[in-house]
Amino acid sequence: MDIFEFNNYKKYIQSWVKRQPGKGRGQWAEIARQCQVSTVLISQIFKGSKNLSLEQALKLSHYLGHLKAEREYFMTLVNLAKAGSKDLEQYYQEEVTTLKNQSLELKNRLKTHKQLSPTAQSTFYSNWIYSAIRILSGINEYNSVSKICKKLDLEENIVEEAVEFLLKEGLCVLKEGKLSSGPQGTHLAKESPLIKSRQISWRLKVIEKMDKKSENQLFFTAPMSLSKEDIPKVKKILLKTIDEIVEVVRNSPAEELVCFNIDLTEI
Repeated sequence: MDIFEFNNYKKYIQSWVKRQPGKGRGQWAEIARQCQVSTVLISQIFKGSKNLSLEQALKLSHYLGHLKAEREYFMTLVNLAKAGSKDLEQYYQEEVTTLKNQSLELKNRLKTHKQLSPTAQSTFYSNWIYSAIRILSGINEYNSVSKICKKLDLEENIVEEAVEFLLKEGLCVLKEGKLSSGPQGTHLAKESPLIKSRQISWRLKVIEKMDKKSENQLFFTAPMSLSKEDIPKVKKILLKTIDEIVEVVRNSPAEELVCFNIDLTEI
């Protein structure tokens, strides 16, 4: 979720909570704990006219895993909401606009993606199980090692080793003995040499599923000939479809782990 799409910090937090596993169940209590205040005060802030103090806002920003540009924007939104005069409100509104414009520049845009070290990237993208476990941990039914082992049909020591890595890198968190996905996602640059190993790993896993028929499965291969000028048209259609699917996924409750692959290439 992109914080720069929001002009109000309360609406941003409300939206973030709704997108969490279980539609954010327990998150308001956790936010109160992170801010070191009562749940009553948090309710008065996000459902009423009160505002976070700057100290509370900073604690919450750290909990959300904001990087520098995101944290600056979040704190500016809080200051905007707290402004006590028109002049001060205008000042912070201009700051919001400036930061938002900076975020639109691709080289400066800072999304909620954790930048893994080269060594950690080599591990995380080497095998499908790491991202699979991280995604599953965000589903209430699979918030423990034993449940994940059963779901993925993996040995316990393999899952335990992967979970230990995910916890160390902040990609998963452990709360009251329950495993869940961390507040940050991951991003791999398209030019990274690890892209190939990641794609192969997931495609091999999908191939295993071809013999297990299910209503929700779809396997499609279509060698074809077409004009050179139509290839970009097909790619454009696929990209539009991907955008639509991403939007569906963004608003969909975490209930099942799936893998979505699309291939288009000249042979």
